[in-house]
Amino acid sequence: MVEDNKHLNKKCFIIGGGESIKRLVDDGLNLPKLFSKEITIGTNKSYLLGKSTYHVAMDYDYFSKDKENLIKQNLYVSDNIHIHEKKLNSIKRLGRTKIISKSIEEGLYYGKSTGYFAMNLANVLGCNPIYLLGIDLIGLHFHEGYGANKDLQLPREHKVIENELRAGIKYLTGELGIEVISLSDCSRLNNIIPYDPSVLVAYGYDILKK
Repeated sequence: MVEDNKHLNKKCFIIGGGESIKRLVDDGLNLPKLFSKEITIGTNKSYLLGKSTYHVAMDYDYFSKDKENLIKQNLYVSDNIHIHEKKLNSIKRLGRTKIISKSIEEGLYYGKSTGYFAMNLANVLGCNPIYLLGIDLIGLHFHEGYGANKDLQLPREHKVIENELRAGIKYLTGELGIEVISLSDCSRLNNIIPYDPSVLVAYGYDILKK
């Protein structure tokens, strides 16, 4: 159940779909151990890696394709999905006048991506620091079935997603004093937040291979 400040000042990991996850696993990262020990917020096909503490979904077309697997998660969904699937844990959509959600009663601002949805959820839960695992924004994924790979030639919507994440992170770090740290060596966000995978050493990652 989502409650304000449920995990106050505890670290959490937002699990994206970026290709960088493959390299981390190749360098020893024990994802099952991380999932079992840490607070995690999964997005999209991260369920292929393990069961997160929380999982978010906001695109019904995508959800409908993976419904059977996603329904097994501790899943929180947007209004759009809730219209079709009444029994799911629906979270109220917050209007576009907000940047970062501060209360579950108020609702969550989803933005254009599940990564942004997850970041808002992490803030409402009181998590600090927030680690971004597989949030690469380069159009490549650790899994198949997510459309054509775009590499660095991002379509317009992907640029909107990136800019939105940048604005949200700026607010989190500047206004709220929350640490947001990248665990992706290739993330397009690494010029505004620290890249520091050392936290993963406790889960088998061999930082010396980097």
